[in-house]
Amino acid sequence: MKFEEPATPAHRQFGIRECIALASCALIFSVTIAAYAGLLPAGHWQDEYYTFYRFRDEGLPYLVDRVLTWSPRPLSETFVYLYSIAVVRTGRPLIGTILATAWIATALAVVALPIRYAPTRQRVLNGTVGLGLFALFLTNHPTGEMYYWPQASLAYLPALAAIGALFWLCAASGLESRRTRCAAAALLIVAACSIEVGAMLVFAIAGLSTATYVAVPHLRNDWRQSTWLAFPLVASGCVLALIAHGRVSNGAEVMGDPAIAHHARPVLHATIVEFAKAIAASNWDGRTRFDIVLTIISKACVFGAFFGLSTRLSNSNTRASSIRWLTILSLACAATTLLTIAAAYYQFGMLCCERHDTLRQCLIYLAIASAACAIGLAYRGRAIRGAALPLSMLGTAVVINLSLSVPALRSDYARYDTLRDIKVVNWNRGTASSSSMEFDQTVPGSIVGGVLIKEKSYTLADPKKGWWIEGVLKFFRKTEVTFVTK
Repeated sequence: MKFEEPATPAHRQFGIRECIALASCALIFSVTIAAYAGLLPAGHWQDEYYTFYRFRDEGLPYLVDRVLTWSPRPLSETFVYLYSIAVVRTGRPLIGTILATAWIATALAVVALPIRYAPTRQRVLNGTVGLGLFALFLTNHPTGEMYYWPQASLAYLPALAAIGALFWLCAASGLESRRTRCAAAALLIVAACSIEVGAMLVFAIAGLSTATYVAVPHLRNDWRQSTWLAFPLVASGCVLALIAHGRVSNGAEVMGDPAIAHHARPVLHATIVEFAKAIAASNWDGRTRFDIVLTIISKACVFGAFFGLSTRLSNSNTRASSIRWLTILSLACAATTLLTIAAAYYQFGMLCCERHDTLRQCLIYLAIASAACAIGLAYRGRAIRGAALPLSMLGTAVVINLSLSVPALRSDYARYDTLRDIKVVNWNRGTASSSSMEFDQTVPGSIVGGVLIKEKSYTLADPKKGWWIEGVLKFFRKTEVTFVTK
């Protein structure tokens, strides 16, 4: 798929205003991403202690058992298994290395792909917009688990990268060529095999695609163009079947309100309320009204930015297809967000896991961007002609989100040495030859997160130690560990 070089006034050479806006936005987005990336060395382990000692002692059979019974994520679980092998062989936790690798891969999918499909004159613009989208993925919502915990990053970031890349494929090519449809199929398989949410997204896209061909008469003859969804559907079906057979059939995971878990009507009510809150802002109940208003304004700016840039991000030859697939992707991202909330309430009786909240916000941004591009392409005569205004809107959105995140960033950078060095101290103590160790811990970072265990000494024989402490003991081959908060 190749673009025609733009020749219309809407795609003229950038003027001074556009150049200033482009340079300013590129700087803002880069600084924002760098601010978060600078905290990568302060990343942390959570489940790795338990998972890695099991991988070390049991090998591939434990990997197969995890995929079949607990974590039906064949791709990401394989990544985690390979990571555990690297840790054992090098004798180092490799936290910064693994996190940086996952971040770079995600950034390439979100930033490099739009450059690849852009005409020569638009590459800087498209790359800058990609940087802005990645900056939005990071700011103004929880980040500790999804971005600074390696085991979660190896699962959630490949899925996010795949969905983000799919957005750019839909916008730039409309999936009209066999090559781009094959690429889209591969991306959805990656998403489905990385996390369960990816499998939900595939089914949402397939269902909406089928509904489109049924509802729109002149598209019915083109239904064969959706056969590329067959392989992602098979992969997703296997993942969801394993979930149903494993964790969903286990009713022992109710951690929240038992009056909600496994009860359809309370689940539906709670889901609708939390979905509305998530559309507006992450952690609604923990924010001030002013913060919520600012967050809503930032999302409105994102919509305006992608609406105004829609004709620049797409190929005029594939406009109709781009509109169709962007609409489907937008609705699928919104539906998947809703489904993840419903699934959490049904299974746990509560919203579970910070990383799910983070991913929902990323899906909401992709839904907004996809919808804005689709509407902008459908009403291209009303689209903003110059690039300066929409770029400024995207820059404003990132600045708002970054400003709301500054206190958390400042707090973690003030504690940077403690957050980073405490892992080194614990690793050195754990790998020492003694049979017991002191495990230092600190209050989790506002950005990087962490785990805080009750200060106490635990032994392998202690029935109240729990699986996490068992993991620390057996990973380091200790008989006793004492947790001390610094």
